[in-house]
Amino acid sequence: LRLLENLQHHYGEERYRPCSLLRQRALLESGYES
Repeated sequence: LRLLENLQHHYGEERYRPCSLLRQRALLESGYES
């Protein structure tokens, strides 16, 4: 639970940045493909 809270706090700022979120999502999708 503490780890999850840490992740949410660490990535909280990026969640409000569409550019970062889209870039992160694209990296994840490309990672799953390969």
